[in-house]
Amino acid sequence: MQKQETRYPEILRKCRLTMLFACILLFMPACIKSYFPDISSNEINKYVVMGQITDQEGFQEVSISLSSPVGEPKFIPVKNCSVIVTDDKGNYYVLDEYKSGYYHVWMSQSSITPGTAFKIDITTSDGTQISSAYDRMPIVPEIDSVYFIRKDIPTNNPNNPQKGIQFYVDYNGNSLNSPYVMWVLEETWEYHTAYPITYYFDGSYHEMSPPDYSRHICWKTLTVDNVFTLSTKDLVDNKYKMFPLHFVDNKTSRLAYGYSLLIKQLAISEAAYHYWDQIRINHCNPSGLYQQQPLAVKGNLENKTRPEDEILGYFNASSVRSKRLFIPPLVNLEMDYTDFCSGPQPMRRGWKDGASPSNPVYLVVIEGSMLVLDDLCCDCRLQDGKNVKPDFWPN
Repeated sequence: MQKQETRYPEILRKCRLTMLFACILLFMPACIKSYFPDISSNEINKYVVMGQITDQEGFQEVSISLSSPVGEPKFIPVKNCSVIVTDDKGNYYVLDEYKSGYYHVWMSQSSITPGTAFKIDITTSDGTQISSAYDRMPIVPEIDSVYFIRKDIPTNNPNNPQKGIQFYVDYNGNSLNSPYVMWVLEETWEYHTAYPITYYFDGSYHEMSPPDYSRHICWKTLTVDNVFTLSTKDLVDNKYKMFPLHFVDNKTSRLAYGYSLLIKQLAISEAAYHYWDQIRINHCNPSGLYQQQPLAVKGNLENKTRPEDEILGYFNASSVRSKRLFIPPLVNLEMDYTDFCSGPQPMRRGWKDGASPSNPVYLVVIEGSMLVLDDLCCDCRLQDGKNVKPDFWPN
């Protein structure tokens, strides 16, 4: 077992498609023929409100969108809304739209203490009024421990288990801390291209001496697409050991050069726990979405203008604590992945077509022959990463 330290991403909007499924899918018996649900337009164009107030001083954010078609998941912003957050002490905060569909307001530490309840009121540009119930912010303890275990998971082939590492967290609360907790995770990893930039053609030939490694190493950050919820209400102590988080296998470059996990532990209300736990059941059911009846997930938002129209999403208040865990390459885990580089290719007719300073063709010399490389072989930024080392990355 190996231990160390670990912070909070944004799992919220990713769940709106799951919520749409949960509200409309019917139970399907096991069958061979694929099933594609017929979703009417009134099921698609529902308002989705996702946001929370935390005890962390800074901008508090809410997103307002429309649910998208199942076959075309995307964020459809709802712009030009009036958004007001109110607490149970009579204070109110007006949120500004800082980009399409996203609203935020700066709140000082004195305004966001645990024990305070918050609600949200929204008026859309067409006059629709949406309100949430009050949600009271509980107290969260510091994160006890976050760690991982090298693990092999059996597959259908006994000789080919899924190899990787399993993450765990220990929850250590007391009588003042919430028995309802949720973890959201953000992963960052380093990855490399197959080649540095040595030769390229942009209308004329260029040789880099020494080779250009500026686009050879990148770092990518993603939210872990799972929901992790825990209730200790029925336990003797407000504690839990070895709560399983996510599993990272050796089939990608995630663990090849360095991996960092930012974990945020959120204390949530009982109502928020039941909402997110049902999202977890729908989203993470290992038997598949069509193998059991999905739960209808009802949030705490209401359409005051048209009560018959359902509002998807949830607005809650949470206290948050965070840790970051860094994992260097593991000596006891052999990597088994292929990169995105298709490898050197012979020069064929037309290989120069379209080459320009803004669109160079990368080249490599192997055993005296000049070969063509696709862009992914030399430019790590094309895999949606950044070639600037994060501030938290170790030297």
